[in-house]
Amino acid sequence: MIINFLIIIQEYISEERFYENIKWIINRLPEKTKLIFVNGPTLDFFRKNNPHCPEVREQIKRINKVLDKIVTENKGKCALVDINKVIKSTNDVTDYVFHLKAQTAYNLFVEIVWAIVRNFKNIKSSMLASVRTDRKVVIYGNSSEARNAFYNLKLGGESPIAYFHFNYSNKKIGTMEVKNSIELKDKASQYYVVIADENNISNIETELEAYGYKPQTDFTRLQKVEYKKMWNENISGGDSLKINNVLIQ
Repeated sequence: MIINFLIIIQEYISEERFYENIKWIINRLPEKTKLIFVNGPTLDFFRKNNPHCPEVREQIKRINKVLDKIVTENKGKCALVDINKVIKSTNDVTDYVFHLKAQTAYNLFVEIVWAIVRNFKNIKSSMLASVRTDRKVVIYGNSSEARNAFYNLKLGGESPIAYFHFNYSNKKIGTMEVKNSIELKDKASQYYVVIADENNISNIETELEAYGYKPQTDFTRLQKVEYKKMWNENISGGDSLKINNVLIQ
């Protein structure tokens, strides 16, 4: 999977050359590799010490048109995330239009997840298929961890239908309805539960077992994985390629 962030440099690349460069990359990637492009922000703001830079803004617009063309020509292989859905004002960035605030970056992650889900269905079997059988996947946890779990499960080919918690408010997370955990009682044949609440794991597991759920068979914990950067700039072997400090596999 590729996430290719567009970086504007001092000497502007032409639309034709940019198109040729991206086509060159596409033609050398394995068939199974999919690309997601994140286009450039068109907000009328550049950086704190140079707020308005029309040259950069116009260049971004030109490159964005090229990305639109590439994605249209390569449906099934490429998808596009419009960063302008999350960068709407200077409140969404810091001192530079490409420096996103934390919430903006998270919102961009959400847009990328939905782009993968919408455009690259059935890339691989769902991550819980072997344990959930024909049951619906639900999440039990606090709101922030449940939100992260929802999007990670979506990336894994799952579609959680509900989020449960003992201290809940009636709202939505993603496409999940939020419900009181008491509704899980005696429904292990209907639901497979993913726990996403590090501070209350023991209490939740005890509650689920009291409701008739068995560990691993009927519920599991969301496991955190430490993030590690791995660069490989050697493209001759065909294993990986680095573009703008983003790993392509």
